[in-house]
Amino acid sequence: DPLGFRVFELLQAAVEEAVSSGALYILAGDRKIRNNTLLGFHPAAEQQSSPADLEPIVHRWNDELMPALITARTRQQTALIRQLRERILGLPGRGVEAFQFKDLLDPLKRDARRRWAAILEEGKTGSVASSSDAVQAPEPGLPGSAAESRASFKHLTRCVSTSIDRMEADSRTRTQLMTLWHYLWRQHGDESPEAVRPPSYRQLGQRLNIPRERLPALFALLRQLVPRGLQ
Repeated sequence: DPLGFRVFELLQAAVEEAVSSGALYILAGDRKIRNNTLLGFHPAAEQQSSPADLEPIVHRWNDELMPALITARTRQQTALIRQLRERILGLPGRGVEAFQFKDLLDPLKRDARRRWAAILEEGKTGSVASSSDAVQAPEPGLPGSAAESRASFKHLTRCVSTSIDRMEADSRTRTQLMTLWHYLWRQHGDESPEAVRPPSYRQLGQRLNIPRERLPALFALLRQLVPRGLQ
């Protein structure tokens, strides 16, 4: 469940920051912030006999947090964790003095899955342009309108990003793949007719903070993932 695990990691990081700052307390359960961890805004807070319904609250959160909750990386991800923490610290204003981590995580995951599925479904409305090269964007001479081409490219970028998140690899490889992929579609996804000379591995590695010796393998992985996005 890559999507669910990502939401778990982000929410866990936001809670850990709130606990570290003294704004939130671990009252019971696993102190490493797991499903059974009981959290409160006062050291003596007690969980209500009937846990608060957090579903409508996180729905409002995701109105602003999605799709960044799934797509954000590096600095954007740091800002996203900060936004999550601020929303958590606003729970007392909605009558929530204590909650179990699972009671906040589960509705957040459900809503994120629903919205992400809707985003992917929306992208399927465009016809997908075919390509055999991971670094090439749809060419302007392809059949169909400019709007269809843009929809196709957006669908491709979403599918490849999802494949990266789901692939069996260590977190460093997935992060570097996502960084490289985002760079490529930003560079080649516009409609400018001017040819852009691709940078060398050394230049690209410096620009993306990825060791140059890693780039050939990363490009090879992208060439495997792009055809899946075209199916």
